[in-house]
Amino acid sequence: MNEYEGKMDVECVPLCDAINKLPGISTIESCCGHNKEPFHIWFDAENLKYLPALLYWFDGCHCGFYGWRVLVTTDCAKSPAHFNIEGKVGAYSQANAIAEMIKRDDDEEVSYKPSPVRRKRLAKKKRPKQEFNQKPKEKPE
Repeated sequence: MNEYEGKMDVECVPLCDAINKLPGISTIESCCGHNKEPFHIWFDAENLKYLPALLYWFDGCHCGFYGWRVLVTTDCAKSPAHFNIEGKVGAYSQANAIAEMIKRDDDEEVSYKPSPVRRKRLAKKKRPKQEFNQKPKEKPE
């Protein structure tokens, strides 16, 4: 039995646990969307300097899942900003995979390595560099 039993959607627990282990970040609310609405996790950051370690994993080129986004909101009373992670409807397996990536990165303190999706894209983009003043090669006749 986990500490959230009966208090939150079980689909959100792995990602909330991973996020809460990051320094300066704490989740405040979550909803899996129940296959009708997008997946959401709301969180606060003690300081903006703590955000890159989390935001990195919601960029599709790093996690391999596109469509996740992080929003910042306030209310009409200009209350302090809160952040909202939003995933696609029913993105439970993606949320679990992202949670594992965050945990692995935090546990191993690995340096930046592009995801398999990003490495493929980078390999396709490798083209010979052309200098600005370089004349195009003439085609042999």
